[in-house]
Amino acid sequence: MPNIGNELIALGMATGLQNAFARGVNLVTIPSMNGDSARGGGLTNRTIYDMNRLADGLIIGPGNLLENGGMQIDLNALKALQVPCMMFSVSYGRIFSQQGELIKRTDSMP
Repeated sequence: MPNIGNELIALGMATGLQNAFARGVNLVTIPSMNGDSARGGGLTNRTIYDMNRLADGLIIGPGNLLENGGMQIDLNALKALQVPCMMFSVSYGRIFSQQGELIKRTDSMP
């Protein structure tokens, strides 16, 4: 089931980008995991190869992609990424413990 919050963030972000670029911008989305999609997904050797050939930039997000293994990442392929990259609305960091103190998240990707 899709995360409606992520869908709304993505729609708002797409609208903002379309308004910011006078000539328009072509947005292509890929899934965060390499599943059944013909294009593949995540930041893998295949998707990064295509990004380097075809993209002007990469925006990662929205949502909780760095939590609970939410994104497939090939660190070796990521080193080869050549286009400018921005992370948008990615939840990562610390949470409040039962004692009200900020502690490191346990569900973040390493």
